[in-house]
Amino acid sequence: MDAHEHSDQEESSDGADAPLSTEAGGGVGKALAVTLGVPAAIWAVERIPVVDSPWAAEPMRLGEMSLGLAPLVTAFVLVEFVALLVPAWRSLRIGGPEGRRRLTRWALWVGLVLTLMHAFSLTLFFQAERLVSGGMSFALMFGLAAWTGVIFVGSRVIDRYGLGNGFAVLLGVQMVAELGRLSLSGDPFGDAPTLETWMGAALLAAVVAVWLSSSRFVAKEGAVRLRAPLSGAVPLSTAAGLVGLAHIYTGDPGAVGEGPLVPGSTGHLIATGVVGALATVALAFVFYGPLRVARFLDGPNAEERARGAVFRALPATLVFTVGLALLYQWALVRFSLPGAVTALGAAYFGALVVDLWLEARWRSGHGEVAAVWPVHRVYAVGPILDALAAEGIDAHARAERYRSLLQFFGPYVPIEILVPTAQRDDAVGVIEDLIAG
Repeated sequence: MDAHEHSDQEESSDGADAPLSTEAGGGVGKALAVTLGVPAAIWAVERIPVVDSPWAAEPMRLGEMSLGLAPLVTAFVLVEFVALLVPAWRSLRIGGPEGRRRLTRWALWVGLVLTLMHAFSLTLFFQAERLVSGGMSFALMFGLAAWTGVIFVGSRVIDRYGLGNGFAVLLGVQMVAELGRLSLSGDPFGDAPTLETWMGAALLAAVVAVWLSSSRFVAKEGAVRLRAPLSGAVPLSTAAGLVGLAHIYTGDPGAVGEGPLVPGSTGHLIATGVVGALATVALAFVFYGPLRVARFLDGPNAEERARGAVFRALPATLVFTVGLALLYQWALVRFSLPGAVTALGAAYFGALVVDLWLEARWRSGHGEVAAVWPVHRVYAVGPILDALAAEGIDAHARAERYRSLLQFFGPYVPIEILVPTAQRDDAVGVIEDLIAG
């Protein structure tokens, strides 16, 4: 089996190469139980009513107020931006486990501040609505912050004992749970999701899963594998945001549902396609700069060969991003998708399913394995796996598909190189030599 068909592995909370036990298939079942059990437990706790006010029609459950992992996701991205902008910190992003451990610690501190700020703002809102008052306000604020901490711990439990990346799993389950909640309780902003709604969401996720499972959309140059979309799924949010903003300024404030860029109109589809295509090309070269990719190519004219590989992967990248954006706009109307289902969310869920399947398949043939190296440059995965394979080390990259959709904006979902524990030290040496060389 080609080493590049192996799935991805995730970093532990401190970036250590802790062993993950998988006993010839049986352990995969236990790991899957952890991956499913942690979000199930979180969902059960979030069903508990926590705010009962005489001014509210019914008690509010914890899940309706939970901040989730959003403050921590924001913190990780902010710290990544700072590390990119500060020259002295740039090496921490790509230097290996120790540098990533430092960035993770900083992200958690920033996340704590953001969590408290969000919890405080939410508490002020509840006070204004007379849902809480007095000492209950402080208890609610710190309780919401603490619950985000519990969810974070749950993500690390999945990292250590389950399949897949904890953040990716919990964020994916959150989308499904929200769609389920709307199906049962109704959507206050529209019609409740129906069976057709679920079919539309499943269609979007399935298209992405099939695409990311195929090797047809990979441009190969030496040891480097450039899997489309090189831009990730970032152009989807870029196009939606810019076209939506343009609609606000071009539409008639007094005429709801009118204007040249009304969602679902021909103008909106054309604008989404054009903006998405421009963003795709720009971001493909930002994330896969030929000079940086050439660093992992042997032989002459490395930069030119890297640039050629990027150009070869561009058509498939454009088909993915523009095609998915337009497919989502069609599904939005055809299946009446609620706000809980977005093109990005469906794409991430499809990638999550592929990653879980590939990791389970790889781990079923191994005993105790260890996460040895966090990778944050997607184009570096191929050369690392090739170098390990050349030394007889069977390796797997956890969350590669998911991270390929996030690119720079996914530091909370590292691609973790997984190897048999007995070969851990050898694997670290091989990767160190490759990175240093």
